[in-house]
Parts: sequence; structure tokens; C-alpha cells
Amino acid sequence: MKFFFFLLFFTLNLSLFGSDSSETLIKRYYYGAESKQYLVAYLEEGQWRVEIFEQKNGQLQERIFSKEFADKTQALDYINTNYLYFSAKRRPIRLADQVYTELKGVKLWEITNNWNIEWETKFSEWIVANLDSDFFKKYNIKTDCADAAVSLRWIFARINGLPAANTLGGSEVLFSNESFKQSWSNLRRDTLWYKDQLFLNALDYILDNTYTHTVLGDAFPLKISFESIIPGIFHLRIHGKSGHTRVVGRLYGEDSDGSEIPIQLYSSTTPRMIRALYVEGFLDEEQIKEPKEGGLLQFRWPEKSSGRISLKQSNTMPYYSLEQYDPDFMGDEENFAIAIYKVIVPSFRPEVAVRKGAEALKAALESRVQIVQEGFELCQREECSPGSANWEGHSTPSRDAQIGQRYTAVYNLAYSLGFSSLVNEFFANNYIVVDGVKKSLEEIMAIWTAGLFSSDPRVSVGQRWALRVSDVVENINEQSQSALKERTELISSMQREGACLRTACRVGDAAWMKYNTFVADRKIAKSFSYVSGVCAKERGQKCLELKNSLEAISTPKGNLWEILNSSVWFVSDPRSPLNQRWGEHAKKFSHAVLSLNFGTGLDVFISKYKFAIIQQKTFVNLEDGSEVANPTGVTRLLYRRDSPFVLGISDGQTQDLYYMHYQEMQWRPLGKMGDGVEISWATKENLVLRSGPDEINPSIDIFFINCEESKRDCTLSWVQTLNATKLTKALKNKVNEDLFWIVRNDDMAKELLIEFKGKEIVVTPVNFIVRDFAQDLLNFSHHYLFNLSGNDGPSILAVEKIKGNMSYPLANLSTATITDFWPNEQILTIVYPINEETVANKVLKISSEEELVFEEFLSCNTFWRIYTGPREKYLSCFDREEYSSNDEFAIRFKNGKIDYFNNAGVDVLGNYGDLMGYVKKGDSEHFYIADFDRTKEVAYDRKSEGINPILSSQILGQTERLSNLAIVSNVSDRLYFTQLVHMTDCLAGQKNASLITDSYFLTEETPSLITHSFMSDLTSQAVVDRGAIIYSKNIMLWIDD
Repeated sequence: MKFFFFLLFFTLNLSLFGSDSSETLIKRYYYGAESKQYLVAYLEEGQWRVEIFEQKNGQLQERIFSKEFADKTQALDYINTNYLYFSAKRRPIRLADQVYTELKGVKLWEITNNWNIEWETKFSEWIVANLDSDFFKKYNIKTDCADAAVSLRWIFARINGLPAANTLGGSEVLFSNESFKQSWSNLRRDTLWYKDQLFLNALDYILDNTYTHTVLGDAFPLKISFESIIPGIFHLRIHGKSGHTRVVGRLYGEDSDGSEIPIQLYSSTTPRMIRALYVEGFLDEEQIKEPKEGGLLQFRWPEKSSGRISLKQSNTMPYYSLEQYDPDFMGDEENFAIAIYKVIVPSFRPEVAVRKGAEALKAALESRVQIVQEGFELCQREECSPGSANWEGHSTPSRDAQIGQRYTAVYNLAYSLGFSSLVNEFFANNYIVVDGVKKSLEEIMAIWTAGLFSSDPRVSVGQRWALRVSDVVENINEQSQSALKERTELISSMQREGACLRTACRVGDAAWMKYNTFVADRKIAKSFSYVSGVCAKERGQKCLELKNSLEAISTPKGNLWEILNSSVWFVSDPRSPLNQRWGEHAKKFSHAVLSLNFGTGLDVFISKYKFAIIQQKTFVNLEDGSEVANPTGVTRLLYRRDSPFVLGISDGQTQDLYYMHYQEMQWRPLGKMGDGVEISWATKENLVLRSGPDEINPSIDIFFINCEESKRDCTLSWVQTLNATKLTKALKNKVNEDLFWIVRNDDMAKELLIEFKGKEIVVTPVNFIVRDFAQDLLNFSHHYLFNLSGNDGPSILAVEKIKGNMSYPLANLSTATITDFWPNEQILTIVYPINEETVANKVLKISSEEELVFEEFLSCNTFWRIYTGPREKYLSCFDREEYSSNDEFAIRFKNGKIDYFNNAGVDVLGNYGDLMGYVKKGDSEHFYIADFDRTKEVAYDRKSEGINPILSSQILGQTERLSNLAIVSNVSDRLYFTQLVHMTDCLAGQKNASLITDSYFLTEETPSLITHSFMSDLTSQAVVDRGAIIYSKNIMLWIDD
């Protein structure tokens, strides 16, 4: 997700009280005569928690209410239903009126020392000596997410007579060691902190009245150095679905043996209870962008001045720095943790992080086994409904979310560092046993990725883990039926209220956000992705059992398997027609939804001959999804874009070579080849293979393709072998691909150009070494023409066919470069510099090809813009004064003449395939599309239809059937909406028309919205080629032409 062209960020107001200042924090206030109440809702550990604190007059606050919700929407609904009388506006309170203690002069402990660098070093040493995973269990201290960082600081301060202070959530009072509640007056003190009842009660109070956001406000960001990143600091993140605090408990530096991840983090989780801490290596991939989202932090030092304790300003603290948020800090590194380790432990080996991260993930899953079992047994005897104490103690939503996050972190780290095979092998070969069932980590994490586990302690252990097919089906049914109900209600409600009917809402506004079905569609898409993954990997009994079980489940829209299978066509955009919302428009398309195993990446090749190669080793017939098994020993498939053949190659020093025609789908032996066989070039009628152990002495073998009339019986016949060649190179050819360039290593010629004409091979020797400079090869009847780069002489070279004679047809323009070519019209465009600041652009027409003579046809004093469609190519110049009086024009070449686009009062912005997109002077409300002759013009309202007048000729295969289509895709925890601009009318009859798309996606960090304009950005390879769209690592939608 790193290459979007247009960004639109917005904040959604989901409440009745106005916009919230933060996506992860909500505050409300109630002021009564006897007390003040503070409502706080915040994101922590993937859950939204609503808490209410009451501060009676003259007293410190107390927390009086706490409740968890699955997401922000539920939390806001609860607030709006039950606390409508709370205000979003906070009344100003004078400093003198703030209550810092209930008993002046009574302190928790006396200050005998003050914080400084030396005491921070001692704190770090104390952490290393005392902190282990059972520290809080040993002393019976309840903790949740942020509590470990706060409590360790307070305990050390208590032991050493240092000041301690943290901000209370709600009243925002700074509670310190000099604060005191009247109710503590009779509590026993002790010299040992863990026996000091007063201190333990005060610690419980501070932990009960602080949370992640308050801790962030009490801390400052650190410089990244070995001196500042020490045990005792903490990492805090408030972003998206994550709010989490982890303490640095160990740091393994240059003096360690290198077997551990340098930064070891200790953390607790929600709900607050006595538990062992979770220990993990710091592997965070994503760099936190700004201080308000967290970072590597240290507490600010409390200082006493004028009788009152306050926190030292962040920018006055030692090692204060914002460098960790600077994009330049990452350098060339993609992983934030690795970027940090390069600074503090330069000798660190990244593969250690991958291995240790995978081991820690396994440990987290193993610990969940016991937690789930204990929760299930308890909830068979006692009440465990949501909101109950047992639910809070034994449900696992936070833990389960962390498991998913850790898996993503380990997987992404391994992938970015090139250790995918290491982590894949670990997940495939490591197991845990649950309820008598042995499961690999690979199987378990597939369940996690699809969200098909359960955090509910009331359901069976099997259902908690989705152990058996019946458990998976049960979880899919619950998740999908709930999502379908939610989706149906949203769409029906929108229809009843008449909202979003094409002109009623715009992307990102309140109505659009209210009625889009992103959340529901994502759940359905994940279930389908999981089933497709199972079927792509196994294609056996489990796949069949899953499908049959899902087919047996009825929904109002058909059986559940039908719903899942059609979910790739579901449209979440509420502006779309009803039939598109449910994917019914897909029935008129010739398409296939294929379950394919893409392994660790989206390595897929789509041929125009309707087959795909997956991971360079699996042949798939796209028309029916069938696979063709490889010959024995074949481990790699070779292919080229325009070849109807696939080659299979076996391992070994002498490699067996097989070939298969796409229609015949039957492997035939081709013989034995040397090491390193590759397809160097392919045409419709020829195949060129290169073999040899190195580039010094390879062999070039040329084969001719023989096909019977049925084209189902095709063979390869050898034509010629060229030996002793030093280098092979295929040049980009603007006209056709029936040319091949080689370099020989004998006395006959230094270089050869080979042109294929069926069985005939035209060989042209080139007695001039241009292989390092030749670009953009053009093929004329009698000559080849090149752009030369890095050449001191003329920059355009012509080579006479067969004879090899060379000339410089534009020697008078020695610095000219060919920019484009119209072969049928024998016209090309060139650009050349006039001086250091000015270039000239000209159109040249060939007046004599035998001598290769050009004459000027048209010029442009600024620069040409070229628009390419499937059948037409247009040219536009910004030289407005000469041609069209402040209008940007477009032209095409037809029958040797210039054909102007009707440009009166029009600014051409670009093309949609062979159609032109433009705006009209004086009309800011509309955007127009028409064919070049303006025989049919269609106007679109820019505002109501969300059309962005920035165009591209990005082609999506055969697309006239995809007009007005919206596609939903679930990739990397994001759901993408891709809406083609509404062009149904103007596309009628436009075969192979090229379309631009407006694509939207919502992340789980709703309400962040991003809009961009290229469908190919759905994933790293979403639109792979020729109408194939990758939805996830195991689903491909292929649209036939």
C-alpha cells in the first residue's frame, strides 16, 4: 500500500456532539452542583473502552464506570443513547481550583532524591535485575495495557525517594507522591514497598485512573541512540485499531552473542487483572508518523517548584528528539525496527529477528491453549455473558488481535528481508495440539487471517480455534450471516430513506459513510478467501467438505457458498445500482473466480492465450480453473508474454526440456539442454532459447512453431543454432516484436540483428558496438532506426537491413531523440534541445524510405503529449497561441494528413482509450467524454458523480463489459472499492475501450479514506494483466475477452 496518486483525508462525526479531536479518544463532560463527571472513550488493545470518572467537590476523582466495545461505532452509539446530557465542551478550571490532594501536607513518601541521567541509569539497571514475566504475579498487582510502564516507574521512585507523577484521565489532575486521599488515612505504611498498604492502594488508584493516552501525555520522544534506548523506556502506539504500551525490559547490544532480538518488550493486556507479562522482540514494521501517535518514549521528570509538583517540559529533557518520526530516519530501510537496530546495534543480523519473532508467535499461541481451556470450563459453570466479570476475564479479543498483529509483523519482516522461505518453513513445520487436534502454525494463521477464530469463552474449544471443518463452517456461518444481515439492513435503510441515489451523496460525506457496506463486505470476503485458500492448497476432501457444508446452509440470497463465491462482485459503494450492490451484474460477464495458491507472493503471469503461470511452476487454464501437472522432475516453467508455448525444465546439470501448447495442454519432450536455459525471445511463430552456464559462451537455439489447422496439434521444430555468442539482448521495438539482437564473439560480426518472418530469418550484421546505447528500435521496410544514448556523435542511427550499412539521417539535429512513431503513417516525433533552457518538438514524415529521408511535418514550441488508445493514438501540444487561442488541442494522423479534434472552447485533459476527455471553457460543473469526431458527447456532473478530471490511458484488458462496474477487494486488511466512472452510454459498441477508475478504500482505521485513480493499485499486482484481478493470495478473478 505505497503508491497512491490522490489522497483525501476526512474526519467522520458519528455522534450528536460534534467532531472528536482524535480518532482514538473521545471526551465528554457533565457539571453538576456537587460533582463533575468526565466521560472518556478510548482505543486500547483493539477494543474501545468507555469510562466515567466522578470528581466530587474538594476531592480527587474516582472511576465509577467502565465498559468495553468492539469498535468505535458501538461505543458512540452507547454514549449517544445513555449520556446525551454530557457536553463535548470542557469548562475552563482555574489552577487554584484544581484538587491535587485531599489532605494537604500528607504524602505517600518524602522526596529525598531527584531524577537525572544517573537515576535513569539506575532505573535501567533495576529493570534488568528485577523485571521478568512473573514480576506482577509475584506481588499480586493487577495490570492492563499501560499499567506496566506506570507501575514500574512508581515502584522504583517509591524505593529510592524520587518524585513520581502521572496525569489522571478525566479531571487531568497531576497525581503525585504528594497527593493523598482521605480514605487512605488509616492504611498501614511499611519500609518495603510491597508491604506498604498505603503505597499499594495509591498504586492501584493511579493504575485505575490512567490509560494509554494519559501516559503518552506524560512522556517525551527519545533520540535513537545506544545511550538513550535503554531498559525502562517504553514503546507506545495509538494508531488505527491499536492502542498498546510495552516496556523495554532488556537490550542486547554489541557485547551480546547476537542470538536475540536487541530490544525485548514486556507488556500486559486488557482487562486489568493479575497476569504474567508477555515478552516479545521489537519488530514493528511501520514507522510512527508523529508524536501524538506514540513512539519510543521516556517519562518526563517530576519537579517540585513553589510547593507544587509538575512535569518537566519535553524539549528540556535529555535525549529529547523528534528524529524517529522523520521519514529520512528510515533511509533505504523498509522496516522501522531494523532501521533502529542499524543505529544502536550495527552488527545485528536481521534473520535473528525473523526466527525469534516466529518463536514468540508460537509461544503466544501455546499460552492461548490453556487460557481458552480454562475459560471454557469456567463458563460451563458460571455466567459469562458479554459485560460480565467472567467475560472480561476470559474472553480474548485483545490477545487474539495481538496474535494477528505479531504474525503480520513477522511475515512482513521476513518478506522484506528475503527470508520468506525461513518463516514459511517454520510455520509449516511447527505445531500445537489443541483439544487432541494437531495443527500447524500455517493452518492456524490462515484461520487468524480470515478472522474465523472466536474470542467468546462460552463456545466450544474447537470453535475458539476453528479446529475441524464443522467448527470452520459454524464460524463462517455466524460471521457471514451477521454480515449479510448488516449489509441487507444498510441497503434497505438507504432505499427507504432515498439516500445516495447517484446524486444524493459524495464519497466520504456522512451519508456515504453511513450507507457503505465496507465492514460487512470485508467479513464475507475474508471467509471466502479462507475457503479459496484451502481449496487452492489441498483440492481434496477438506475443500469438498467445506463447499458441501456451506452449500447446505440457506440465506435469503441463496445458499452460503453461492454468496461467498459471488462476494468478489459485491459493491460497497452506496451510490451504485442495487443489482451491483449484490453482484448480480456479474452474471452477464464471462468470468471465473479461481482458487489459486500464490504462496508468499502474487507471482502470477497471465498470457493472452488464456492461461496463467503461478509461482513459476503451476500451469492454470483460466477458462475452467484446471491445472496441468508438470512432467516428472520439472520444477520450473518458462514462458514469454506472446508465446503460445510453455516450457518445463527439470533440475540437474543436463536439463530435460519439455514444451506444451496452450490449447493442446499436453507436455512433449524437446530434448536436453545445457545449464541455465531461458526463453530469450518469442513471437507468434518463433521461439528463441538461450542456454549455457554463463554469458561468455551461451548457445542460441531458434525454433519454428508448426501448428495444424485446428491449432490443437502444435510442435516446435529446430531452425538454427548460433554458437559462441557473448551476449543476448532484446531491444524495445515500437513497431513489432519480431526482432532479436545478439552479440557474437567471432570474426564474422560483432553484433547481429535477427528479424523473424515466419520460417525466414533475416540477419543483419552491425559493424558498430551499440548494444550499450541502442534504445527504441524502429523497423522500417529497408532500415532499422535507433535512439543512441551516451553517444558523443549523432543520437539517431539508421542501419540498412541485410547489408548493415549505417547512416545518421538526422545528423543536422545531432542531439535529437525519437519520442514516438506512427508506423502506418510513416510519421515520428522527435525532441531536441535548442539551448540549456529550451527544447523543440517536431513531427517528421518519411519522404523516402530507401534513403531514409525525413521532412518536417509539424512543430511544437513546448512539448508533445501523446494519448494512446487501443486503436488510436493522439498528439497534443501546449503551444496554445499558434493553434487554438488558449485551448489545448488534440490531433491524430490519418491518410498522411492532420486531423484536428473539434476544439472550439475545449481543453483536452486526456483520453479514455479511444475516447477523449475534456472540459469546456466557462463550464466548471461538467466533464465531457466523446469520440474523436464528436459524434456522440456525454456530459458528467463532476460533483454528484465524484469524477476527478485527471486522466490516464491505463488499460484494463477488454473492458467495455466492465463499464460502470465497482469491485470490492480485501487485501492486507484493507477493503478496496473500485468504481469505474459512469460511462455506460458512451462505451456502447466501443470494443476494447480503455478505462480510468476512481478507486476508494477504507482501512480498519475508519474514517480514513484514500481515493486514487489507477485500478492497478488495488494491490501490488491487483490488475495483473488482461482482465485478471488478484483479490488476495488465493483468489483471482479472470474476465474473458
